[in-house]
Amino acid sequence: MNLSFSKNGGHIYFRFFIQNTLVLLIIGVAAGTCHAGQVKTLTVYSVTGFSLHAGRIFRQDTGVKVRVIGMNGNGAAFERIKGEHLHPKADVWLGGSLGAHAQASFEGFTTSFRPANWKELDPRFRDPLGNYRVMGLYMGALGIVVNTAYLENKGTPLPTGWQSLLSDSYQGMIGMKSPLVSGTAYTTVSTLVQLMGEETALNYFKNLSKNLSSYTHSHTRRVSLGQLGMTITFAHEAIEEMAVKKDNHLKVIYPEEGTGYEIGGISLIKNGPNPEAAKHFINFVLSERGQRLFAKTNYQLPVHLKVQKHALPSFDEEKMRLINYDFSWSGKHRQRLIENYKKKVLAEGP
Repeated sequence: MNLSFSKNGGHIYFRFFIQNTLVLLIIGVAAGTCHAGQVKTLTVYSVTGFSLHAGRIFRQDTGVKVRVIGMNGNGAAFERIKGEHLHPKADVWLGGSLGAHAQASFEGFTTSFRPANWKELDPRFRDPLGNYRVMGLYMGALGIVVNTAYLENKGTPLPTGWQSLLSDSYQGMIGMKSPLVSGTAYTTVSTLVQLMGEETALNYFKNLSKNLSSYTHSHTRRVSLGQLGMTITFAHEAIEEMAVKKDNHLKVIYPEEGTGYEIGGISLIKNGPNPEAAKHFINFVLSERGQRLFAKTNYQLPVHLKVQKHALPSFDEEKMRLINYDFSWSGKHRQRLIENYKKKVLAEGP
């Protein structure tokens, strides 16, 4: 199920009044104690529709009002938090690939936090940067999503990996988001740099440009509709499309050379207006209850170990050929890689 919410600064307000004593009782049971008389509006910068679900239930449990502001990609979220860092307007940054979260952490715009149920979270994904800089919400692998009927009609073969995407037979058939604003696309760039080396990878993307239809959002839907032959994105987008839209023409191909993956991040914004409420919210999102809520409508692998066993099937880890993706390196070099991508790839563009 897709949940829509306002983007580019759209606001969604949840308002609920409750007696201070009841607030103390509920929050004390669910996530520790909250200061009496200080139930304020919690602001969440969001790159996932799950924030709306979480905000509703958190409000019902605690009485804390939640304001969700949808971001048009993790790059946009990073730039907003960076621009506001002297006077932060938000408390929590929820969702989106780790690269921008990592950069924000290393540049001091977010702060460390150790969730209350630390031992219940998958050690592979719960603390990808170390020192509790960014918490993991979910995991999802990069793949090539193809419309098999489209390619069959064109008489072109299925791709097998990254190098195969450079074939002249795919000219104008491939979709990809822009790494300037998209965490998905930046993960793709970082994956190829870690696989090939930076110079080779940037030359690869320059050569790939001739086969790109455009840098666009909603490309998985365009592939499903037969407007594109394939796209580079996280596998769960296609699996959701197949499950919800009953599309039997979509297929996920994991590149034979190996592929990267994302850990969806949750960050506590440094010096945000409501740090205690923000911590309670993060604890809720990562609790077994919060993760079960996430797994009902999302196709990534949740970070909570118990919930993983009951999550919607979204991938086969044995087929993924995951590389040893370095999240810390990716975060520290994000700005430089994006600038080099602009200079060496986008100068000619698709």
